[in-house]
Amino acid sequence: MLASELVKLRILQQLTSSQADTATTQDAQTSSASVAAISTDTSSVSATATAITTASLDASASTGTPTESDSGYPDNGKAWSDLPTSSSFGNTVYAGSVTFATPTKSGSVSPLYPIQTAANVTFQWGYTALRVRPVNLTLNAVGPNSVTVDITAMDGSATEAVWNLGSVPTDTPLMNGYYKIQLFDQRGVSVDYSPGWMSPCTTLSIALYSPDLYDPITTISGYCPTCFYSGGNAFREAFKPIAAAISIAAVTSIIVLINILG
Repeated sequence: MLASELVKLRILQQLTSSQADTATTQDAQTSSASVAAISTDTSSVSATATAITTASLDASASTGTPTESDSGYPDNGKAWSDLPTSSSFGNTVYAGSVTFATPTKSGSVSPLYPIQTAANVTFQWGYTALRVRPVNLTLNAVGPNSVTVDITAMDGSATEAVWNLGSVPTDTPLMNGYYKIQLFDQRGVSVDYSPGWMSPCTTLSIALYSPDLYDPITTISGYCPTCFYSGGNAFREAFKPIAAAISIAAVTSIIVLINILG
């Protein structure tokens, strides 16, 4: 409608320009009135288009991506027991995320724990934007040698777990280094992004160390981590007089050769 009115206006302007020299005063007044009428219609069309655009923007804003304050448990005020254990949502809904309250980093330093029987690592976590309640949870730790250590399996309502470092089987002993913590629901750690569902959390790392002087491998019979170093020192000390004797013999030989040739 707006385009057709603009075409009319352009044609009318061309006609008015070509007949300006021969038109009467009445014709000019009539043309002016027509132009004013069409301009009024054009303004009305523009106002209508603006109103429609504004309404569309308002509608988009009201149905757009939700904010953190209304994006799911616990922000939407729903009780945990009211959350479904299965559902589907559109892409405008966030996936549920996990945040560990403890342990946490101190600046850029990862939490540090000794590998010993009395050492415990306490994990506590909460959720944001969760709309589907996990049926069960699994907590794992992946070591520096890429070996996965099973910490515990829990009910989906759990928000805390304790890992006793002394309870790790002796056939898979813990190592000095960083362990990546994995927390995920019944769908597994490699599940794809799904709106409203819990996303696996693999962002937390903790550091483990042995309070002993050497790694557990030093307890193996016949293993001596300092033997090579000590043997090197002994060889160096024993070689000193030999090196001195060789040096003296070399100097003496040179002097004898000089005297013979001289």
